[in-house]
Amino acid sequence: MSVLNKEKLDSFFIIASCFNKALGSVPILYGSLGLSKAIATDLKTDDIDLLVEDCIFSTRLSEIRALMEEMGFVLIVPKENKFQRGELEVGISHDVDMIEFSGVDPSALEVVELPAKYRVLNAQEYLKTYKASSLDGYRRVKASVKAAS
Repeated sequence: MSVLNKEKLDSFFIIASCFNKALGSVPILYGSLGLSKAIATDLKTDDIDLLVEDCIFSTRLSEIRALMEEMGFVLIVPKENKFQRGELEVGISHDVDMIEFSGVDPSALEVVELPAKYRVLNAQEYLKTYKASSLDGYRRVKASVKAAS
């Protein structure tokens, strides 16, 4: 694993541990960093993506934001709950749409206990998610904007 990905993963563990203690949340390691860990391949990762249980996200978003600020992050895109600390960006969302969107049940994901308690997708679950993402208009537009810049 590259030094940058290890730093991102270590940061995720710190965030997950904080969310475990303060919110009772068991977040999902998501996005390219989660995929990199799932397939044991060092992928280029731009940020940390994590999903929080909808029952926590929808009722305690202000607490989530306050916890991130306590860890030195600044909210840079409120609509997307995207935070930044130095060069590190973290995106936080809810897990409510996973079943409808990709057929992946967040409550059935593997739970890892160390160094923090968090959930992970396996390679097959990532395949379902990325196939669904490739058909999602929002993701295609976002990817084309990113490619153009």
